[in-house]
Amino acid sequence: MCPCVITRCAFLTLKERDNETGLDFAQARYYSSQYGRFTSPDPSLSSGREKLPQSWNRYVYTLNNPLRFVDPSGLYEFDSGLDATQRENFRRQLKLIEKRLKAIKKIYKENSEEYKLAKKGYEAYGCVVGKGCKEDAAGTGRVLIKVGTLQHGMAAHDDLDAANNRSIVTVSATTLSNPNSDIAAELAHEGVHAQDDRNYLDSGKQIKVSDYEAERSAYVVTSAMEEVRPSGNGIKTMGGNTYFTWDEKWKTADPKLSAVENVRNQRKIAIDALLAVPKKPDGTGGLYGTTPQNPGNSYYP
Repeated sequence: MCPCVITRCAFLTLKERDNETGLDFAQARYYSSQYGRFTSPDPSLSSGREKLPQSWNRYVYTLNNPLRFVDPSGLYEFDSGLDATQRENFRRQLKLIEKRLKAIKKIYKENSEEYKLAKKGYEAYGCVVGKGCKEDAAGTGRVLIKVGTLQHGMAAHDDLDAANNRSIVTVSATTLSNPNSDIAAELAHEGVHAQDDRNYLDSGKQIKVSDYEAERSAYVVTSAMEEVRPSGNGIKTMGGNTYFTWDEKWKTADPKLSAVENVRNQRKIAIDALLAVPKKPDGTGGLYGTTPQNPGNSYYP
């Protein structure tokens, strides 16, 4: 690896350098620009991907492809198309998710579906060992973060790459360039999908989830994240209609039930209504068209 490439890695990630050791601080571990390698192994015990041999190297920097990717945190790759502002805003969104995850835990408790799914969505992007993340769970998603132009009203989207070998989360370039944007719920939603991708790949493409269950789980996270967002209501437009993924009024829907019981009942009704909007032959209408009785097949081939 030529010195110019190594210098480019350090320059793009804007990391603090320790002058005594010559190492760059990348949050989860240190990076040596002299050798183009991290100086300690990937803290995740399960970040290697079967179809990506470079991921087996526990010290390699961005799959040994620094011309295309950067790794500001030492845990996951950014496409080099993200500028410094977009990368910083992405990290800010992850901090919002982490903060709201704690709030979800306080309301629903650690063993609840809401907390477990939200934690799954958060950890898909990688977290630092010792900061609320177990060593064997840190960075297990290892997703590639990209920016692009998405459908109107969509802030982020997850998909497998063309070879079905890795998960890619594409974030709206315009949204991620805005320092005032708040897309924590959307990113946590896509994180659930990214972790489902990872489970699918790690199982040798055997573990699949239905279209309905994949989206139901992700929208539970969307709803829970919106619930703990300050002064926020979750609204989704589908098939020309407006649906709520969160509404403060849910808490008091039935005076005989607790707030949590009410919210869970209303959340299920709202999500099922959203997912059931049928697709139309011309591509308009709903995105899913699934129900518990007709859950679809699977996103995966």
